[in-house]
Amino acid sequence: MRSQIKADVDLVGAVHAAFARVGGPEPDIGLRYVEPIRWINALLDGGLEEWAVTELRGLLRMSEPPGGFDEAATRIRSGERRRALALAMLDSECVIGYPHRGVAATVVRLADGDRDLEDAALRKVLEPVPAGMWVDPYRVGVVVSALAEAHRDEPSYLDHLAGLLAGDDRRHLAFATALLGPLGLDEILRRCGTVPDEACGPLVAAFAEAGRFDEAFALAVTLGADARQQALLRLAAPDLPAARAKALVAAYRKCPKVSRQRDDQVLYRCRWISLLLALDRVDDALTDLAQVPDCRYAGYGPAPLAVQILRRFVDRPAEVTPARLRAVLDVLTGDHVIGQELRAVGVEAVRLVHRLGDAAIRAELAGTDVPRMRDRMQISRTLADAGLAWARVDDGDHTAADPLFAEAAAGRTDLATLKALLTMAPHTRIASRDPDLFSRMLAVAYRYAVWLPYEVFGADEMRLVPDALIEAPLSFPRWVGSRLSTFAADTGDWQLLAFTVAIAPDAKAMGWVGADVAVALARAGDAAGAAKIGFRPPDRPGPAFPS
Repeated sequence: MRSQIKADVDLVGAVHAAFARVGGPEPDIGLRYVEPIRWINALLDGGLEEWAVTELRGLLRMSEPPGGFDEAATRIRSGERRRALALAMLDSECVIGYPHRGVAATVVRLADGDRDLEDAALRKVLEPVPAGMWVDPYRVGVVVSALAEAHRDEPSYLDHLAGLLAGDDRRHLAFATALLGPLGLDEILRRCGTVPDEACGPLVAAFAEAGRFDEAFALAVTLGADARQQALLRLAAPDLPAARAKALVAAYRKCPKVSRQRDDQVLYRCRWISLLLALDRVDDALTDLAQVPDCRYAGYGPAPLAVQILRRFVDRPAEVTPARLRAVLDVLTGDHVIGQELRAVGVEAVRLVHRLGDAAIRAELAGTDVPRMRDRMQISRTLADAGLAWARVDDGDHTAADPLFAEAAAGRTDLATLKALLTMAPHTRIASRDPDLFSRMLAVAYRYAVWLPYEVFGADEMRLVPDALIEAPLSFPRWVGSRLSTFAADTGDWQLLAFTVAIAPDAKAMGWVGADVAVALARAGDAAGAAKIGFRPPDRPGPAFPS
């Protein structure tokens, strides 16, 4: 992260002046322009804990708490505030409905060992659920798991948990995997009676961690299709004795698929290949990878697996051979990889193969494989060329991408390639070698509302950003300058943030930029400044953020 740059910047005055310029009312931006957890974390960064707690309590009145709630809540330092927040959670319906989003389990973390508060969290999720209310079916298990993790060094805590889980609820004790792993399956069955299916996967991992492979394996093969596949994969490791590895392979081969649907069939085979890799059976994995059909739109399949193997080769160079690299390239350029998936991995794959390959592989990559990828990717045809150029830049040829930069600056490349080129740009020093060319690339990116990768830009690139942004047309639905203001707020560059305030084109854009100013002020602990532009603590805990 960049160091804070605040010298003599009056952000509050700048925001007021900007609203006057665009003809809007006095700044009263409010929280509709900022993600709740980002705002709360900014308050915590600035030491404004009381305000942050108030906002967290307000989130409990929303229909569903946002992701990141747990991480933000557990940042509270004051013991009194942690307890107050925990008690507010116990009064919220969220503690029953959404423990997986870190509400009920968060109470355990905020309790800091207070048994009464911990017990109250468990009793809350054991209460009967109001008719018609949706609840997480694993709500009890989530809390039991958190309690066991908090007391993992106290074996006797299991007896305390068992005392809270009476009758049919005793089965939920199986979720206390942090304490149960060393005990073994027989003892768990004695204590729990039955083991819920959803607890078995974590128990398999706990057994394996405790060195109880045989019991982990015996439990894994009893599970349903999806859980069994995941459990067996979790047990795979390169140091397994040959007999256990053989049994694991045989068990996976017998494992049922979830369904006959294409996605489930492909997922089964992808996990199988991952299991072979975990057992260091690289050639067997590559052989099977060549037979995996494309994944359509499932988000997994041969292309991500191929890149996973290339990353493995980077970490384990002794495994690299020309034949293995050729096998990976044949997968990536074959009919089993659809263009959409190839676009997602093409640049990285080309760079890695070039990095790992000998002269012959590099020649084949440039002469045969990149042209094949180009044909496969269709819309983003030059993305593979960008990967090859980047690979040559990695080798020290800083001008290798210049022809592609020229095409991009003229608006003759697709947006995926344009973003890849902009990400590559700092490695090529194009902003210092040819600032005009890089500025024209920025202008094209702004014209098409591409969110620039500011996080990889250095001083040379950032120096050219303001002039390009000033000339950019107004984008819809959100002004592209708001991406820059967010970056400036998150990196503490107040001068850059003030620049975005000064050029925001209308009141809506000022709403987004003003919210970033408020985030920057909160991070600096300036509650008064944030209040002057419409960010004030609620009078009482409530739905301060739009639900």
